[in-house]
Amino acid sequence: MCSTGVNFVQFSSWEGSGNQDVDINQIKNMKFDSVDDARSFYLGYAKGNGFGIRATNLDHDRKGRVLRRKWVCDKQGSRREEYLTNKDRKRKPRLQTRQNCKACFSIGLDSDTLKYSVRVFMDDHSHKLATFREVSSHRSHRNLDEGDYAQIDAMGKNCIRAFESDSQAAISYLESKAFTEANFYCRFNTDDDDRLANIFWRDSHSLFEYKCFGDVLVFDTTYKTNAYGKPLVLFVGVNNHSATCVFGAALLLDETFTSYKWALTKLMDSMGSKHPLSIMTDGDEAMRQAIDEVFPNCQHRVCGWHVARNTCAHINGPKKSSAFRSFIFDHIDEDKFDEC
Repeated sequence: MCSTGVNFVQFSSWEGSGNQDVDINQIKNMKFDSVDDARSFYLGYAKGNGFGIRATNLDHDRKGRVLRRKWVCDKQGSRREEYLTNKDRKRKPRLQTRQNCKACFSIGLDSDTLKYSVRVFMDDHSHKLATFREVSSHRSHRNLDEGDYAQIDAMGKNCIRAFESDSQAAISYLESKAFTEANFYCRFNTDDDDRLANIFWRDSHSLFEYKCFGDVLVFDTTYKTNAYGKPLVLFVGVNNHSATCVFGAALLLDETFTSYKWALTKLMDSMGSKHPLSIMTDGDEAMRQAIDEVFPNCQHRVCGWHVARNTCAHINGPKKSSAFRSFIFDHIDEDKFDEC
């Protein structure tokens, strides 16, 4: 099984930026080694924020070196009036996609450093931004290289349908989240056939809540409502308002020691290796072994709900079951508990 660590957005190549979410001031201070680098950045920014782009102004010197380049939102401008009022039209007009959007990004060459600096960055849109599933419909995000065309041709000759798989859609969504949200964390690994096996993710709010309320961790894998019947792990806790807070989530290949250990390890990696003091689970043996491996000094307890459910299955008679539930959930003094 191949393990893949995903830092979806790497800004280390952009001067003056770290591997984190960028704000408007950071973008305005960016420098790029080439026009292609600048375009790649803005294209990724656009995809992560739900809009497409197109190139407009281009100025270059006599040697062909680009001096200035500008990209705009693909909804910039509007359709010319003569096309809207043409009474002799024979075909139904196409839907209007231009909405006078002012968002743009332009760069200029610095003659001293020979790097391209950001001259203008406007991020105010006049339209609703696309969701992660919709954004791929924008023309700027539909580019295919020679390898893509060759793959499509080969698939067509072998009668194989071409579509985005659920795993690809999930990775694309998390990629866009990592681009737009500071401290977003995701890791996944693949099996021997290079298929998605396990995936873990948590957002910045989960990181904050874990730092505050991560002394007690609760998780199980009883949820299998997805189309593939794969275990969904939710790492949760309780905040100071007695409300549930989610520390992270994982979709696992199976309910084995290896998968559980991988998920717990990624949770700890994402939380700066802060270990909980206590963990509550459903009593699964593989889960217990993984906890002992990753958290050897942590107190492991079985969730009361699972204990009560197992009581009904193994204790005959409603009176005995009711008494046992009372011992678990009600307050009784120590002497009375020992008598029982």
